[in-house]
Amino acid sequence: MPTAVCLVPESFEDSSSTSSQFLRLPHPRTGERVLFLPHRSSPSSSSTHQEVDGLLELQAVTPPSHASRSYFVGNRAIADGRLFVLSKFDPLFLAIPILLSLSANNSASSKEPLSVGEPQDLETILKGAAAGALERFYGTKYELAGGQEDDLLRLEKVECFVKRMDEICEVETATPQKRYLLSLPRLTQKLQSRIEKIQTEIFRTSAAPSTSVDASGSAPEGGTSKLPEVPAYPSIIKQLVREGLWGEAARELSSDVLLQARQQAALETLSNYLPPTLTHHLSTTVYDAFPALQAHASKMKIVESLSASNISLPTPPLSATTSTTSVGGEEKKKKAKGARGVETLKKVDTKGMKRLDSFFAAKPKPIDTETEEKDGAQAE
Repeated sequence: MPTAVCLVPESFEDSSSTSSQFLRLPHPRTGERVLFLPHRSSPSSSSTHQEVDGLLELQAVTPPSHASRSYFVGNRAIADGRLFVLSKFDPLFLAIPILLSLSANNSASSKEPLSVGEPQDLETILKGAAAGALERFYGTKYELAGGQEDDLLRLEKVECFVKRMDEICEVETATPQKRYLLSLPRLTQKLQSRIEKIQTEIFRTSAAPSTSVDASGSAPEGGTSKLPEVPAYPSIIKQLVREGLWGEAARELSSDVLLQARQQAALETLSNYLPPTLTHHLSTTVYDAFPALQAHASKMKIVESLSASNISLPTPPLSATTSTTSVGGEEKKKKAKGARGVETLKKVDTKGMKRLDSFFAAKPKPIDTETEEKDGAQAE
C-alpha cells in the first residue's frame, strides 16, 4: 500500500474518523470533484445521522517538476514527495451550490439575479444534484464508474451538512419530510458575518511575545520598546501595498476607501469557496460594488495615464541656466532653479580646498638633465 505524509488537525488523532471513507464532492467554486473526509466523533445510536465535528478537505502540496523530494519516516523512505493536508472545511460551502442548482435560471458564471427554485425534501435535492443539476450549474461533466453511487447522496447522513441546510433555508415541517427552500436573505447575512470575521482576522497584527506594551502602543517604564507588528496574512497586505491601499501611500486616503479595500480583500478571500455568481451577488447587493474604492481606482488610472502621456511628450530644449516666459507680450528671462542638492552645494565654503579639476590635470614632464648636459657640451 502506498504511504504518504499528511498533516491532520489535533482532534483527528483522538477520534474514530480513521474508519471514515473519503467523499468525492464538487468544489464549491469550480465544480471539479475533490476529496472530503467526514470527521466523526463517537457515534450515537439514538440519532439517524452520524455525529460529526465537520468535514476535512484533502489538499496536496506538490514539489516543483524540476525537483525531487522524499521523506524518511523511521527506517523507511517514502518516495511520494507530496505533502498532504487535511484541513477543516465548513459544509455550508457545499450546501450553497447544491441549493442554487435547483433553479434552472442559475449558473455558476452568470451575473444575473439569483433565483431559489421550489421547496423540496433533502433526498430529492441531493438526487437532483447528482442527476445533472450541478453539472448544468457549473458547466462540467462528471463520470461515475459502473454501479458506483454518487457521493452526493451520502451527504443526507452527514449531520453538519444537514445543520447548515437548516440555517440558510426556509424549512417546511408540515409535510412528513422536511422541505428546504434557499433563503437569500439568510444566506447573505450568514456570508456577510463570515466576511467581517475574515476581515478582522486578515488585518490582525501580532507583536513578538516578549514585547511588553500598553494600550497606547508604547512601552511601560522598565519594559522593552515596541517591536514591528507582523500581519497575519502578509501576502494580502503586500497586494494592498502594491495598489497603494496600505502603508504610507494610504495615509491620505479617506476612511471609506480604506474600509472598502479591506472588505473587498475579505470578499476575495471568501470567494475561493463560492460560485462566481454568488460572489458577484454579494459585491453588488451587499457592498454596492464598492463605490468609493472604484472611484479611487478610476482616479488613479487617470493620474497614471496623464503621467505616462507627460513622459512620452517631447520637451523643447532649454538652457541650463535660463528660460524665457512671455509676460504682457514681452519676453522675460528668468533664472532656472537648480536641484536641491546643487543649491545646497553652492552654499558650502570651499576656501582652502583644491579644485576638483586639479586632481585630473596633466602632470608636468620631468626634465632630463643628462640630455641638457650633452646638448651644452656639443654647443661648446
